[in-house]
Amino acid sequence: MSHIFPKIRSLWITAINKRAVQIAILVFLLGVIAALVYLFHDRESVERFGQYGYPGIFLVTLIGSSTVIFPIPHLLVVWLAGAKLPFLLVGLVASIGSTLGELSGYLLGYCKQGTVKMEQRKWYQRAERWMKRYGSPTIFVFALTPLPFDLVGVASGALKFPLWKFLLACWAGKLPMCILIAYLGSISVKYFFPSLF
Repeated sequence: MSHIFPKIRSLWITAINKRAVQIAILVFLLGVIAALVYLFHDRESVERFGQYGYPGIFLVTLIGSSTVIFPIPHLLVVWLAGAKLPFLLVGLVASIGSTLGELSGYLLGYCKQGTVKMEQRKWYQRAERWMKRYGSPTIFVFALTPLPFDLVGVASGALKFPLWKFLLACWAGKLPMCILIAYLGSISVKYFFPSLF
């Protein structure tokens, strides 16, 4: 009976640690969203952001997509930028930055850094299985939707999927998604932040 208690204790500590990480991620994301709302709370701050224009959008999406597993809500910036700049160009620039940012996951998998631990996780195993079975369509679907793309990127690199096919399928999915988000920003930001217009 005494050998059961260490196992229960270990499971309990693991559950608490997972919950603490989930809470930390939620607090971080809410903090980033609050910071973005604060930064864009008035017309002057939006105009200041507009000075950075397309290079700013490119950098934000590049950095936002470069973070593996821990997301940065860069699409909020695309949504806001769609209200101030032509949405098609915003979507194009954002899709290029986002696609190049996804190289971090691909390279992580290609170099086999951290994939040993990931290979034991259920979601990574699924992503790898889908990549083996479907290849480019898996990349396209995950890039087109808000599904967690990082695991597909790592699996693509680990499987030595051709880089040009990875980038092409990723960009083909990111482009319509970024254009849609920028378009939604062009028609909706004025309703959420009427003082900006």
